[in-house]
Amino acid sequence: MRKLSVVEISDLARNTISFQNYKNKLGIGDLGSGGISLDDMQHVDLTSPMRLKALLLIVITQGDARVSLDNVPHELSANSFLFIMPSHITQITYTSPDLRGKLLLADLAFLEECKPETINPSLVNYMRLRKNPHLRLEKEEVDFLDNHIELLKRKLSEKKHYFQEEIIHISFMALLLEMVNIVLNRKDYIVEKRITRKEEIVNKFLQLLLRHYQEEHAITFYADKLCITPQYLSSVLKTLTDKTASEWIDEAILSEARVLLRSPKMTVQEVSIQLNFADQSTFGKFFKKHVGMSPSQYKKEVF
Repeated sequence: MRKLSVVEISDLARNTISFQNYKNKLGIGDLGSGGISLDDMQHVDLTSPMRLKALLLIVITQGDARVSLDNVPHELSANSFLFIMPSHITQITYTSPDLRGKLLLADLAFLEECKPETINPSLVNYMRLRKNPHLRLEKEEVDFLDNHIELLKRKLSEKKHYFQEEIIHISFMALLLEMVNIVLNRKDYIVEKRITRKEEIVNKFLQLLLRHYQEEHAITFYADKLCITPQYLSSVLKTLTDKTASEWIDEAILSEARVLLRSPKMTVQEVSIQLNFADQSTFGKFFKKHVGMSPSQYKKEVF
């Protein structure tokens, strides 16, 4: 059964000498002008749908690019940035010859080491950023982020520094805080001063969902992991996100199903197996109930 390719930091490190790689946990590279280019990728195809095994930040200082996230196209130009999460299905469809900028990847293990949850996580802001990952910035903001990333990149090469790991963690967290500050200063983002217990529940639920939605479809699995009842979980989710637990789970499965069905290399049966349905018939009924057509009809419409 064919699956979407999963790209890791080490894959990019093998493609260009301009990519600074720290223990395959954190990587930073320059875009274009001798840096990372789609044309010379030998070990990974960034132009095909993929899932990154890391958090990715792209800062564009010059040129243009087109990136698809979960089949939603994003037109990137100078003075913009794109925030790609591991849950996104990503495809880079175009980069202009004059593209310049920075690319930063941080894998989940590195993020856990940095403990970013201590910097006031907000579920609402997280969800808004995931749904609106592309932002146009002021040139001063882009230059500011670009300089911070360049500083962090230099830290990755300082192998003889006695406290290299600690310096890298602190520098990364400083960059993340500056980036989040820019994002939250937008009028359509609301800063939450402290995370509530209910927000914590939803945040942990979403983390579990991103990790397990392909194999675990029952609300009880997630409720048990959170040590609460399924009814309370759905109530909290409905209050904060306007969706029940079932709706979140179904949406995650359907989003992945649509992406997989759009692949000419995967059959309906293969998709049903990958999404852990009992059989193709069960998957077909589930898909038709929510989409209004069978998986086979959906594939025909796409192609």
